[in-house]
Amino acid sequence: MMLPRMDHNDALCIADIQFNILTGALLLPKPDTAPPAYRQFLSDRPMCSASPCVDVVITAASPPDIKLLPKTFGIPCGWGVYGCPDESYVAHEIPSCTDPLWIARLPGLENSATLFCGPQMMDASTGELLIHPLSYPLDQILMMHLLGDHRGVIVHAAGWKSSQGGWIFPGKSGAGKTTLARLMANACEGDFLSDDRIIVRKIDEQFRIYGTPWPGEAGFAVNDSAPLQGIFFITQGSPLAVRRLMPSEAVSRILPVMSIPWYDSRMVEQITAFCDDLLRSIPVYQLTFTPDGRVVNFLKGFIHGS
Repeated sequence: MMLPRMDHNDALCIADIQFNILTGALLLPKPDTAPPAYRQFLSDRPMCSASPCVDVVITAASPPDIKLLPKTFGIPCGWGVYGCPDESYVAHEIPSCTDPLWIARLPGLENSATLFCGPQMMDASTGELLIHPLSYPLDQILMMHLLGDHRGVIVHAAGWKSSQGGWIFPGKSGAGKTTLARLMANACEGDFLSDDRIIVRKIDEQFRIYGTPWPGEAGFAVNDSAPLQGIFFITQGSPLAVRRLMPSEAVSRILPVMSIPWYDSRMVEQITAFCDDLLRSIPVYQLTFTPDGRVVNFLKGFIHGS
């Protein structure tokens, strides 16, 4: 995935969290257009009110030798985490390459990260990066770690904003998030902020949902937010029904759809405490539906109390 060329004054802003991109002498890619999902989240005017505000230093310098560090987590043909919670590194590991595509020092308690770009990422003669480093999966990994310390979490969910507020519809792949988003988007007012990944944060004692640049098949990716009014865990089936869930029922359903760095005990403690607060503060339901238009009016009537 490639993003448009940005100098060191540009930023990627997601969920009122700003990543300042500091490139030094390196040049970022110059494609004609950015991927549609990212366009709303790029800014050449940093948001002074963003909290937190994170500097991401991009460098071609040699990275630390992570092979000397313990590997605490790994996804086959994906990325791995090395080191300890006080100093962690994530590496984008590709089977066809001897060395990682990139290695990043995670921010931890500091609001800064360093990205060490491998030689496969750049044109050695010009110093221009061939792919933009601050995109998936790195931006999502950085966000997952930051949210643990800033009362938030990434949820595998669709998110809908209307004039009454915001609702999220968590579910694993295949549960029907994209199907529901398409049905409601075609028939309802309001906007779907995402059909696959939503960020939930607690700011000034209010839970809010945020769109992300990580959409599902329907491509919904809106840089907007809304106060969270309710959570609907979705499953496809019949009859069409909604059932209120107690927090004790909901916790086993929401943990599998949260992005949690299970290899970091401090982060796990922070995020599970946030989860407990969320489920005790916001109404939670089980929504069973069939993939037809009936669910739209059913949900509208339930939400609006008619």
